[in-house]
Amino acid sequence: MWALVGVHGLAMVLASVLYPTYRAPDEGAHVDMVLLLAGGAGYPDVGERQLSRRMLDSQLLVGHDRTGERTPLEAGDAPPRDDRPRFADLGPDVPSDVPQQMAAHPPLYYVAAATTLSAVMALLPEGTGLSFDQVVGFLRLFGALLFLPLPLLAYRAAQRLAAPASVAVTAAVLPLGIPQLTHIGASVNNDTLLVALLAVLTLPTLAAARGDTGGRTALVAGLVGGLALLTKGFALVVPVWLAGVYLLGAARGGGARAVGAGAIALLTATGVGGWWWIRNLSTFGTVQPSGLPSPPSPAGFVPDVGAWLVFFVRRMSVRFWIEPDVLPEGAPPLDLVATFVVVACGVAAFVGYRHIRQQPADLAVLLAPLAGLAAIVVFGAWRVYARTGTPFAVHGRYLYGGVVGLGVVAAFGAWALLRQRGPWLPLVAFVVAAAVQVTAMALALTEYWAPPGLGGRTAAVLAWAPWPVPVVVGAALGAVALAIWTVAALVRESRA
Repeated sequence: MWALVGVHGLAMVLASVLYPTYRAPDEGAHVDMVLLLAGGAGYPDVGERQLSRRMLDSQLLVGHDRTGERTPLEAGDAPPRDDRPRFADLGPDVPSDVPQQMAAHPPLYYVAAATTLSAVMALLPEGTGLSFDQVVGFLRLFGALLFLPLPLLAYRAAQRLAAPASVAVTAAVLPLGIPQLTHIGASVNNDTLLVALLAVLTLPTLAAARGDTGGRTALVAGLVGGLALLTKGFALVVPVWLAGVYLLGAARGGGARAVGAGAIALLTATGVGGWWWIRNLSTFGTVQPSGLPSPPSPAGFVPDVGAWLVFFVRRMSVRFWIEPDVLPEGAPPLDLVATFVVVACGVAAFVGYRHIRQQPADLAVLLAPLAGLAAIVVFGAWRVYARTGTPFAVHGRYLYGGVVGLGVVAAFGAWALLRQRGPWLPLVAFVVAAAVQVTAMALALTEYWAPPGLGGRTAAVLAWAPWPVPVVVGAALGAVALAIWTVAALVRESRA
């Protein structure tokens, strides 16, 4: 398990340099907000802040502009690492005309990232500092650190259900088998903290659903859920999730004690983070104000439910598994195959619940955050489409808060389907996940780096990386060695 966590972590380290600076969803805006707070400013309200001109200038230095043009990077164009400017060297910190859309989100991720960045900067020798790309690189590693426990949390959740070791380890493999999750974990965005907190919340909610009516569990669930509510609007799934698991606990014999524990959890979550959304409702008249103006729909526009559903399912599937920019035109829909396999395993877990010795209600608790997040995405994306005529706001990363529970349920389902080969299940899952991860990294290498050829593109990655070449090469060699060690360990365990 620890080797698996290490492979997962090193894969994110490699992704943090493989994807060029700012080539991640809204990364520039997220970095800008972190720098704003690290500089001592207060958290802005919606519409009060624009992106810093420094941020836009730094994006131009890495071939990224606001028009969507993203130039592949060549090794010969990379400035020497010691000559790369700091943000402070990019001119005065004046606002641009681009809205800072992240002000619509709660502040916890930005406060945590800014505090961590400031603490590291304070440790550097006087007169030195991090270049702009090293700041982004450090914040990417901060996100990777938040995602690091995901395999272990899936493993522990499976153990809570007395899963066989092969099922628990297979559940832990799923995060590694989602290249887009690796990419998002190794980028600067508030999803990283939200996903980490929802993953942690899986353990106390599972305990509560299975009869734990203790005050400590309720306080932990409320605290973690409340912190999640201070990260992003998708955390609004938390109150429903908490209420549901404690009502289930009450129905299973917990009675008034479960109801009381549920009240403690919900009140704690509201006090820690729910107040932000109550404030929004009071101040803006809506739970989630928009950080960007929405263009009106074209004249005579009539929403097409069927066309939108086709778009939604296809786009959601692709962007759950991989960054669509890296897919060559006409690529086979392997994402649909992967989605089908996971869904089939989930169905098998519910159909064969007696064979895997689980209760359907416990499996449902594990999938509750995924279902809730999906419902929020559908509601929000449809509302945007109906209002503007443009289908967007659809991204698979919005579902990653349910990846721990999904991994456990899918692993149980795979075990139910392949019980005679159960001991080999973790090995097969790991080999497939590693192959998928390597393929995705190869596609990213082809998309973002030039000139053609593995050697030239690798040289470009190393030249533009914010960290010295030995560090990047060491991480790559470490990932390969640890992956081989993990395969050997899984083979040994399979034969035992």
